[in-house]
Amino acid sequence: MIAMEEIRTALNCHHPQLLEQQLDRRAAVALLLRPAANGAEMLFIQRASHPLDPWSGNLGFPGGSIEEEDKNSLSAAIRETSEEVGLSLSQEHLVGRLDDLHGIRIPVQVSCYVFIVNALQQVYCNEEVEHSFWWPVTKLQEQQRHGIHQVDWHGNMLDVPGIVIADNLPLLWGLTYRFVSQFLTLVGTKPLPLL
Repeated sequence: MIAMEEIRTALNCHHPQLLEQQLDRRAAVALLLRPAANGAEMLFIQRASHPLDPWSGNLGFPGGSIEEEDKNSLSAAIRETSEEVGLSLSQEHLVGRLDDLHGIRIPVQVSCYVFIVNALQQVYCNEEVEHSFWWPVTKLQEQQRHGIHQVDWHGNMLDVPGIVIADNLPLLWGLTYRFVSQFLTLVGTKPLPLL
């Protein structure tokens, strides 16, 4: 079990690698944690099905495109989290930032900020989100959940690294998997190598 203080310490010691080359399409997401009896829990959303959304139906973190009105990627992550799941975040909830990533299949640059929220805060999903759920970090650390799986990516079958959360949920893969793996490595778990 990982204590919140261990998470804070690991993120305080981390110096995120930021991508210097700015892609036209930029986004920011929020990795949200809350304290629970079994240690930290992480919030995931399942995106609503939409034909124009390349991540339609996938598991992910609250977040989205950086808009003109956003001061920076952090303000975009905070705004998108409020819009998608109704959580009001502030600087006091922020505990760190992970390394920026770029999409492998879609040219997008994504920043991920880590927040710790109150266990009692309620989550309310908007129309972009099918549903949300909190998942124990200890279960994400279980190596039997990690593996190479086949996913259907717009009609193409791909072998990708991912985490099986539950049989009734999509595979956790792609950018979200890469951010979760990065987080688990920072807090002392060694997940499967990224492909």
